[in-house]
Amino acid sequence: MTIGKLLNDRCRLAQDGSLSNSSQQTSPHLEGVESLKPSGRKNYIRLLLQQALKLFDAKSAAIVYGSDASHKSFLPTSEWDRAVIGHVDGKGLQGFALRYFGTMIIRVKKLSPILLHTVDEQGHKKETEGIIPHILRSYAAFYKTGINVLIVPDIAEQVQVSTSEFLHLKTYSYNGSEFSEPAEKLMTTLSIVRSFDAKNFLGVLIPDCGLLVINTADNDLVHVENGTFVREQELSEKLDILIKSIEDGSLAILYCLSVKQGSELLWHKERSLRKTAQDLNKKEIALNQKEEELDRQRAYLRAVGGVTEEQLNMEPTEIKEGVYTFLDMVGSTKVREYYNGAEYFFLTNAGRRIMVQVAHHFQCRLDNYIGDAILIEHVYLFDRTDQHPNQISFQERIMIVVLMLSTIFNELSQLIQGNHPVDLEQKVPRLLEREQQSLSYRAGVEAGRAIIGPIGTSARKIITGIGEAVDNASRLESTGKPNAIHLSSKVFHLLKNGVISQESRLLYNIITKSEPRPCDIFAPVRSRLLAGESLSFIELYRSIFPPAPHGSGRTPTTSSVFIKITGVSYKEYHPDSTYLLWPVRQKVAC
Repeated sequence: MTIGKLLNDRCRLAQDGSLSNSSQQTSPHLEGVESLKPSGRKNYIRLLLQQALKLFDAKSAAIVYGSDASHKSFLPTSEWDRAVIGHVDGKGLQGFALRYFGTMIIRVKKLSPILLHTVDEQGHKKETEGIIPHILRSYAAFYKTGINVLIVPDIAEQVQVSTSEFLHLKTYSYNGSEFSEPAEKLMTTLSIVRSFDAKNFLGVLIPDCGLLVINTADNDLVHVENGTFVREQELSEKLDILIKSIEDGSLAILYCLSVKQGSELLWHKERSLRKTAQDLNKKEIALNQKEEELDRQRAYLRAVGGVTEEQLNMEPTEIKEGVYTFLDMVGSTKVREYYNGAEYFFLTNAGRRIMVQVAHHFQCRLDNYIGDAILIEHVYLFDRTDQHPNQISFQERIMIVVLMLSTIFNELSQLIQGNHPVDLEQKVPRLLEREQQSLSYRAGVEAGRAIIGPIGTSARKIITGIGEAVDNASRLESTGKPNAIHLSSKVFHLLKNGVISQESRLLYNIITKSEPRPCDIFAPVRSRLLAGESLSFIELYRSIFPPAPHGSGRTPTTSSVFIKITGVSYKEYHPDSTYLLWPVRQKVAC
């Protein structure tokens, strides 16, 4: 198909109305409004003016072309430096006069052209005031801004009492979906307003052409009370019809231009579109990079206990089946005496990095740092979006927390030995060897009731857990043994009957599907679970860790996986019995 034939076919489509507005007019106040069916450039302009007059019951309407010193129409928008009033229409006898003599009258009154910029004696360019220059300067880039309508309602009274050339009037804009007030203040040119005796004003961009100006529409239609159009729905529906007519009709015009004029315009548009496409590609790449960075930040915030704004303003919530653990360095006060501030914080923060990473891996939440201890919890409030709270049982939550702690203890052991990637330079073992010191940790775990909510002031709030289960976890940690996990009787009884299988979906996925941690303690059982085997918690634990040490008055129970302790006492905490787990195994390659 030749270019000429394509242009002819497009012009024929325009004449048939195939590129016209096809909006269904269902509202009662739109009955009788005819569809705009442009057939050629001049006929389209005439029909557009007539439709605008009818839609808004307006006194007059005009087409203002964007142009340059040649006063030609349909120039590339980048070359516009002035606005030229080209066609005028109106109602009644005055409309007849405007239709046939309007442009001549406008030129005689020197109302056209309207410069978009002026240049002073020093050659500095200054933007001219006025609604028409503003629209042509701001909205000419149709592909970036779309079609916007500027509305200046109820201007008659202000114009009559003003003696200045320009007047700041209340202005509204409509972008096809909502009304708003422009961010910048706009000035109206009073000479044009007075010449047309305008009571209100609407200006709409026509892509690649210029501007449709509507003077004195139905005053009730554009009347504003308390910052809102009284007949907003009716006004928006009529504006939607006008915008659709402009979009379709201006597209048809491009195919009805002369071959030379159309080719020049389309060439400029294509160049602009290519630049836009390149800009969009760059923005897409930047957005993808930003999204990746945001994903990393979200993961980090989840790992360090970050919460959403909604959670930060949540009502305190009672959790009946939460799991809480305190993890602390043993004898940190003594260790601190051997190191300067930077060295001591390096030692403690290297351990904290491991704790935070492992907590995130097991989908537990870091609640808070408390001195050199940390509080970690596993409650439904902080389950990830891909996990439904009802899919994670209370027993599974307990198994997750205990296996998380076991992983932390083993990775801390590897850190001390100089085999962990958080300390590639092996600074931790060198510092310990220099001062002949050692590091050990202990943890306490309790499960049960607590209240979780925001605590603090408006200047600084955190989300934390408060309650008996949290207090008991802290007391269990304080009365525990180095490199051991101290469990309450409730946690022990739920653990010894625990089973890991495909039914415990979150824990099963953590062990079998997520990327293994640097010290992969679950390697001995992963293949058995993947083969569909179900493992009791005791069997899984015994497969990973050596039996708990005997002696020193500790009574082994349940095949030595747990060690029962009696006589624990801390302030008002006096449990009948508690239990220890010893998770540190032999050296594991990291």
